[in-house]
Order: sequence, then C-alpha cells, then structure tokens
Amino acid sequence: MQLRTAVTLNFITLILLQLLFLIVTNIEILGGVMKFLVPKTQLGVIMAVLLLVAAIAGYFLLPKSSRISMADITLRDGVAYELKTNRPVSGIVTFDYSDQWGWYGTTEYLDGLQHGLSQTWYSNGQLLEEEGYQNGKRFGWTRKYYPNGERRFEARYYNGLRHGPLREFSYEGHMRLEEQYDLGQPVGLKMQWGVDGEVLSSELIAPIETGRARALAMIDDELEAFAFSRDNQD
Repeated sequence: MQLRTAVTLNFITLILLQLLFLIVTNIEILGGVMKFLVPKTQLGVIMAVLLLVAAIAGYFLLPKSSRISMADITLRDGVAYELKTNRPVSGIVTFDYSDQWGWYGTTEYLDGLQHGLSQTWYSNGQLLEEEGYQNGKRFGWTRKYYPNGERRFEARYYNGLRHGPLREFSYEGHMRLEEQYDLGQPVGLKMQWGVDGEVLSSELIAPIETGRARALAMIDDELEAFAFSRDNQD
C-alpha cells in the first residue's frame, strides 16, 4: 500500500511538472496579442530538466527499505517495537547467530508484525529456510533445506494454519513423507517411504468433503497470488 501510494504521488508530480512546462512555454500576454515562445532548441533541455526534477521527487517520495537489528527491537503483546523510537517495526529485521548456532537471516515486518519474506542462511551462505508471512501469520510456502542444498521440509500455510501438502525429504533428496491438510486438519492420503524408496505406509486419514472443493479452490487462488507477488517483488 505504501509503495502504491508513493508511485501515485510520483505520477501526480510528473503530471504537474508537465503542466507547468506547458504554461511556461506558452504564456499569453494581453489577451493573446503577444506570446513568449521558447525556442525549439531549448524545449528538449527544459523537458529533460523537468523529468530530472520529477525523478528526484519520486526518489524522496518512495519508501526506503530500512534495516534494523533484532537486538534493537522488543516484543510487546506479539508486536515488535523499535527500542530507540518505541514505534512498531516496519522494514527488514536482521539477525545473526553464526557464532552460537551457525546461521543468520532477515525477516520483513510491517506495523510491528512479520509481513513478507523471512529467510535464514547457514553461516556458509547456503539457504537454510524461507517462509512467507502475512499480518504476523505464516502464509504461503515454508521450505527448509539441508546444508547440501537439498530440500528437507516444505509445507503450505494459510493464516497460520497448515493448508495443502506437507512433505519431508531425506538428505539425498528422496521423499520420506507426504500428507495433506485442510486449514490445520489432516485430510486425504498420508504416505511414508523408506530409505530405498519402498512404501512403508499408506493411510487415508479423512476424505475431503465434496462441499469443500469450491472453498479450497478460492484459498488456493489466494495463496498462488501471494506467491506470485513475492516472486515479483524487488
């Protein structure tokens, strides 16, 4: 929302500057008897200057990505506040536990709640975990990785509840477990595999109700839209 507002303001600024350009280059005096006309050779220069001014205005209007250390925030009633300003945190929070546990990372906050992408890396730079948040709750895919880069775990969430597939993998990348969830409740088929890929168990936990199909499709569409927006954010 903040980004869209800033872009709108930038666009309005550009329009106003262009209107100013038209006024300056076509000033009518004495009811149109006399007119100051800027030579054509100068029009390009004036337009370039005005566009530069618009770009500078846009730079200051667009929100800047602020970074703050986890050590500089405090939690009260589930909301993160900056220690220095006592304001809810909005921006990127960094944390580094390389010396203690061998990993570090970043997580995005908006108005004191986790909102956006959270990523954790091993101390060698290999991705350890990534997960999405919306208004302080897990939203979209959560994925964890082994030090060799292979997936270890993945599950999808909707408003903090497991929803959709959950999978676990071996260090070599073979699937060990797969099950399904419907807003936190296990449903459908649960399967487990051994080290050599043999099926260890196959169990129907609970059938998905026919009446839930449409509601589930709407939730899936919302999760896909969330994933698309994350993949295309700068």
